[in-house]
Amino acid sequence: MSLIKRVIFFIDGENLVMRYQSMAEEGRKPLNGIFHERDIYVWHSDIIKNEIRNILRVTYYTYATGSEEKLLEIKKQIQSIQYQFSGEKSGGGGRYGGTHQTRGMGNVIPCVFKKNQQSAKRKGVDIQMTIDMLNSSLMENIDALYLLSGDGDFVPLIREVMRRGKQVYVMALSDGLNPELQVTADGFELLDSKIFQC
Repeated sequence: MSLIKRVIFFIDGENLVMRYQSMAEEGRKPLNGIFHERDIYVWHSDIIKNEIRNILRVTYYTYATGSEEKLLEIKKQIQSIQYQFSGEKSGGGGRYGGTHQTRGMGNVIPCVFKKNQQSAKRKGVDIQMTIDMLNSSLMENIDALYLLSGDGDFVPLIREVMRRGKQVYVMALSDGLNPELQVTADGFELLDSKIFQC
């Protein structure tokens, strides 16, 4: 994983928040600093760390019900979530220029789909994430894609992105996790300790 330089994160917000809520209802204690809106999003700053990643983008895909004004407010809330990133910047890297490491903060990009009924199951998130991941797999300036989801429906997508020469890493909560995700991608990380107390 130390060779990874440029990555994009794709977050299946619906899967993440539903699994989080299920675990919390079973008695797991969330860490301090959790950002959570019921059935819409959940996040903690520990989920993304900057040791090896030059993060180009983090997109959070989810659903919400309500008016256009409500959806806009939710998008603003998601966009206010920040993550740390590190990367390389040209120039100033010594006597002859070159590159040097930079650190900074980025904002999560919201991709919020409107849902008419709270209980209705939709596929808009899955479809949009699939399109975006396939498009990103064709970009030469991307080394790896991170998928945050425990949904086994993404296994064929992971295989296709890997077939195109990109590394794929999956991060997910243990609740409802499809075990195929752990053995399909280049790497897998369980998120339980980054969201809940031990």
